[in-house]
Amino acid sequence: MARKPRLTIPGYYHIINRGVARKAILQFPKDKDKFLEILCQCGNEYGFIVHSYCLMDNHYHLLIETTRDNLSSALRYINSNYAVYYNKKYKRVGHLWQGRFQSSYIASETYLFTLLRYIEQNPLKAGIVKKLGDYEYISFRYFISDNPPPCLLNSFVYDRFETKKEIAAFLNEVVDIEEEEQTLKEIKNDKSFEELDETKVFKPLREYFFDNQSKAQRDEQIVKAYRDGWSQGKIAKEIGISQPGVFKVIRKMKA
Repeated sequence: MARKPRLTIPGYYHIINRGVARKAILQFPKDKDKFLEILCQCGNEYGFIVHSYCLMDNHYHLLIETTRDNLSSALRYINSNYAVYYNKKYKRVGHLWQGRFQSSYIASETYLFTLLRYIEQNPLKAGIVKKLGDYEYISFRYFISDNPPPCLLNSFVYDRFETKKEIAAFLNEVVDIEEEEQTLKEIKNDKSFEELDETKVFKPLREYFFDNQSKAQRDEQIVKAYRDGWSQGKIAKEIGISQPGVFKVIRKMKA
């Protein structure tokens, strides 16, 4: 049976790839450092933005944004260059990766922020650490530092959160990982929560919040404005709260 064509249009993607037979192919710090070096080189070469990553011993997660129709070529560059490095270093031959990489196109801000936290909390799920700051190979450690690598400098995280404290609070928020995984599936399949064309919005954003008398009314209008096509970022700016605050309202009201 022919393989299903992969969606490669420019936009946000969640990428996952695993070692063959789930073997540890990113087991040592020097190997993870080499992978990150290749990732940053690829970002420059293929014009994509790295928004978040997590390197585990036998697999990796990437949250990237492509600007060209070249997703497959970019991932081929990453996986093949790392395989050449790994096979040469450890004197092995054969396939290093378990089939094709998995990719999910991200069509909504709700999906985007749920994925961000899911990716960053992978070491917690695996029981490797008890707090995110203790794991070295996730982007969290750079989000709260002053020296991010060049390929992470354009992450949307820096634009959507005003302070490092806000970033840490959002990514450290205690969540049920199984529940988060189920939420990801639901969001991915829920077309009503996809971002809409803003030329089709029904009314100016300020009109949603002109005469709200309570927090409950405000929250209802947040969801209504979002469903009508306004982005979470613009809603947050209009009512003077953080984008993660808007995200939480939408998620809670949808539950």
